[in-house]
Amino acid sequence: MSESLSSRLDALRIDRSPPPPPSRGLPGWLGWVVAAVVLGGALYAGIGALRAKMNVLKVKTTTVSVYSATDSLVALTATGYLVPQVTAKVGAQVAATVVKTLIAEGDLVAEGSGLFELDAKDAEAAVASAEARRAAAQSRVKVAETERADTAGLLEREKGLVASGVSLAANLDDLGRKLTMLDARIASSKADVKASDAEVSALQTGLGKFAVAAPFTGIISTRPVAPGTVAAPGATLVEIIDPNSLLVEADVPESRLAQLSLNMPAEIILDSRPDARLAGRIVSFSAKVDRAKATGVVRIKLDPPVAGLMPDMATRIRFLKEAAKKEAAPKTVVPASALVACGGSQCGFEIVEGKAKKVVITTGPAIGDGFEVLGGVSPGTRLIQSPPATLTEGAAVEQETP
Repeated sequence: MSESLSSRLDALRIDRSPPPPPSRGLPGWLGWVVAAVVLGGALYAGIGALRAKMNVLKVKTTTVSVYSATDSLVALTATGYLVPQVTAKVGAQVAATVVKTLIAEGDLVAEGSGLFELDAKDAEAAVASAEARRAAAQSRVKVAETERADTAGLLEREKGLVASGVSLAANLDDLGRKLTMLDARIASSKADVKASDAEVSALQTGLGKFAVAAPFTGIISTRPVAPGTVAAPGATLVEIIDPNSLLVEADVPESRLAQLSLNMPAEIILDSRPDARLAGRIVSFSAKVDRAKATGVVRIKLDPPVAGLMPDMATRIRFLKEAAKKEAAPKTVVPASALVACGGSQCGFEIVEGKAKKVVITTGPAIGDGFEVLGGVSPGTRLIQSPPATLTEGAAVEQETP
């Protein structure tokens, strides 16, 4: 009975301990809901991306090109670059500091014009010192010659006195010896003058080496060194090229060299000017074949010369069986396979940032397997080949890899 009473009394006792803090986390069921929503969003985005990728249309492309009357005359094609045949790496002949740069990259300079000013203070001081020594030697010559003239006059007068018995013969002998000594001094001083002349000439020649000038009329092809640079003998300060010596150099396979000959006509197409066709002719071949590449270098001269060309411009060369006649200008041609009808006109599709872009093309007469372009696209434009009838503006497209 006592235990029952004790338990009843404990039940009536008031619990004065503080309540536990409220939970700040989400209820367990709510966390599962959030995770399910996130997972569902990720799955939806993934399915959308996969669907978009599956809807990308794989297409082939073709290029708008230039048709020339020389196409039927082509015997061989090659690629090459414009290379100057006359170049110079200009440097200083002496060790000196560049104090002034007189040219900039791309400048046209005349033969003999100054390119750099070098610090020549020490050389100039050496020339001035040598000139001073030469002047001193010349003064000694003049003094000795004046003294000799006076002595010669005394000698002549003394001869008369000795003959009349007024003066002693010993005085005459003394004057004769003095005259001989003066002649020797004059000769020595003249030798000093000659040596000083040679020294001044040599130093002035050395001073001329401080002038850095253009060896020929040409264009500065590299960035010149800046003032403050210490120029060492043989070190290049700037490069200069003769723009009139530019030739196209093409690597031709050894097995095809026999198809070419000197003065063979050629047509040159610059990558920077794909719509221009330049005339040229073969002027020389390399003296040997590159063993590693099994190619020989063929040099083509542009005839007539073309202004505005720069070294290392990429070119395509078409060697011709015979010189092309001067006919109509080259025409831009779009392949027929790239054209579709659109509202009474002709259209094509470009690929711009992964989407098809419709381009209206004005066409002219048929040329080969295409049509002359009168407007809308330029040479080099890539268009979708054989676009499907369902292709629309803005559709996702991707070029097939070859």
